[in-house]
Amino acid sequence: MTFNATGLQPGDYATHIYVSSNDPVRPSLSVPVNMTVEPTANMGWVQGTVTDAVSGDPLTATIVAEGQPYTASTGPDGAYKLWLEAGSYTLRASAAAHDDQTAGVDIVAGSGTVQDFAMRARSRPPWRAFGFSPDEPTMFDTIQFHNYSYDPAGVGIENDCLGLRRW
Repeated sequence: MTFNATGLQPGDYATHIYVSSNDPVRPSLSVPVNMTVEPTANMGWVQGTVTDAVSGDPLTATIVAEGQPYTASTGPDGAYKLWLEAGSYTLRASAAAHDDQTAGVDIVAGSGTVQDFAMRARSRPPWRAFGFSPDEPTMFDTIQFHNYSYDPAGVGIENDCLGLRRW
């Protein structure tokens, strides 16, 4: 059996191979398999933590070196480590409900560098003041909206009662 580590980051990997047979006593067998991927001589690494810029809490995030096939994910502590060939890269950190953040890094073969990310929560669009008529609409009324802020932006409408009176 041959394993191919192309595209994998250096590190330890574990899985199971399941073997089926016609043995009536033991028709299948799970064989644990471990593989260690070593970095090439031209690789170095970048490591750091990803946190919320306001609270400082660690974030679950993905770090990508733009234009490269490698990604890293943070652990529960917000820490990551990404191996790359020696060179200059732009890293992009992405976390749910936060704006993406980029940073330039220089990777030197055989050594590491630190790049932390303090990410800002994704900003919400500004609220707009709207009025409507009639003042007490029913589900059968035609409702006209009036844009009090004179902003030509589109309007999104939600009805949380699925057609009932409350809007």
